[in-house]
Amino acid sequence: MSSTSEVYPDFVYKVRLHPFLHQVSGSNFMFKFDSSTLCKPLVEKEYSFYKLLPNSLKEFTPKYKGSIEMQMEEQVDGTIHYYGVVPHSQLALLGLPNCGSDSHYARLGYSSNKAHIIDYFDEDDLRLKRSGSIEIDRSSLECYDDPNTKLAAGKRLNQRTANDVQSDAAHKFILLENLVSNYNMPSVLDLKMGTRTHGEDDNEEKRLRKQQRCDISTSKSLGLRIHGMQKYNLQNKKFETLTKHQALEFTDHQFKEQVLNFIHTHAASVQSLAKPICDKLSQFYQCVSQQDTMRFYSSSLLIMYDGAPDATQANTVDVRAVDFAHAEYDPTQSHNTGTGPDVGYLQGIQTLIDIFSEVGVMDDLT
Repeated sequence: MSSTSEVYPDFVYKVRLHPFLHQVSGSNFMFKFDSSTLCKPLVEKEYSFYKLLPNSLKEFTPKYKGSIEMQMEEQVDGTIHYYGVVPHSQLALLGLPNCGSDSHYARLGYSSNKAHIIDYFDEDDLRLKRSGSIEIDRSSLECYDDPNTKLAAGKRLNQRTANDVQSDAAHKFILLENLVSNYNMPSVLDLKMGTRTHGEDDNEEKRLRKQQRCDISTSKSLGLRIHGMQKYNLQNKKFETLTKHQALEFTDHQFKEQVLNFIHTHAASVQSLAKPICDKLSQFYQCVSQQDTMRFYSSSLLIMYDGAPDATQANTVDVRAVDFAHAEYDPTQSHNTGTGPDVGYLQGIQTLIDIFSEVGVMDDLT
């Protein structure tokens, strides 16, 4: 067994990673690095997309903060701990102190195969075991109307890692802005965007499967479909959740109803939230319409606000594009990605603008 110094010759800190419970969809489980930073498995295409992202789009995507290696370690009690190994190059970007280049100080707290460990969180919401079992802090799930959705996510994470726990096993992760870090009760609508969701790198089986999902869903007719949702209900003080499976075969009418339900938290909330959402979507539409050779295949659009009772919800509205593992961007036009903007993606944005604009029109007529 090689020592940690041989595997990570320039590391300074190991940051304990914790499961991110507010993720509403996605096949890859995300972790909290700190309160304002999340990490997810590094996919080369997404990594390149963030590195090449035009400045005009950065307002509408999570801030990219770099990449780290994730290490899994089994504890004495069988619990799996996840760590992000932070090299010198990431210290300033992540706000960690620079201990200098001297090898003695660069390995602050380092001895044998142990590193200086930082844990930004006091408790574990989910404790994952090597055996495949999960221990849950029930208080962290009390605010969900269906805690099983979060438990299922934890089980997926456990299944993927239970057989891959070795001290020296490392996996690349990218660090991204936590878009809900300033929300007390994050209400999030995740929309799978575009009339096409398969990527150029998908095999024929995946292409057919993804195309079938588009054909039976609102992706075909409206240019998008609901991929997940959580909304804080002020009356019962719990998060309402909706999964991609529940929403897959929504009709156009059901899709519209659910989108409006997402912003219906009290009598005046629909009107107060619709306008800032519509304004941000219109700005985003203009930005995307100017992106030549960019294709957002299989990406999502998040619409968010703070559902907490003491929040001024309209002031917390945010709209961001995420998940670019199958996106294509060829600024040099050296590959045949097609010219002009992503028309199918724009159709989805326009559908949302029409829905939220209609709310404003109805408000004006009353």
